[in-house]
Amino acid sequence: MKRRRRLKVLLAVIASGFLFLGYEMLNKEHTDFTEVEIVGEFSGEEFMQFIVALNDSERGVLGENVYQIQGVVMSCSNIEIILSPGIVCVLEEEIRSRPQIGETASIRGRFVSFDDLFSEVRLDHVVAL
Repeated sequence: MKRRRRLKVLLAVIASGFLFLGYEMLNKEHTDFTEVEIVGEFSGEEFMQFIVALNDSERGVLGENVYQIQGVVMSCSNIEIILSPGIVCVLEEEIRSRPQIGETASIRGRFVSFDDLFSEVRLDHVVAL
């Protein structure tokens, strides 16, 4: 009987710990990447060359860095802009006035990844300037 009671108390303590941890993680202050300082400014072609020249471990270090990029718009929707030569930019919020295809656009966003298969760079938390 004592073992069962101790087990119940132990499980209750563990469950309470998980609940507290979950609550703390949920209410943690998140980084606003739209206000983080820019690490570098590039044209679309320069940024692609810079990323392609790095190996996977070097690209992993860039994960929290914010860059400003200027390039020609290949495709555009309310939530995503694709700059030449294959920079996919997921917008922080919908934009009202979308840039036209072929126009030059300037954006700032956080580097997420490089896809070797499609040769595209992905940015998120992007703000059109």
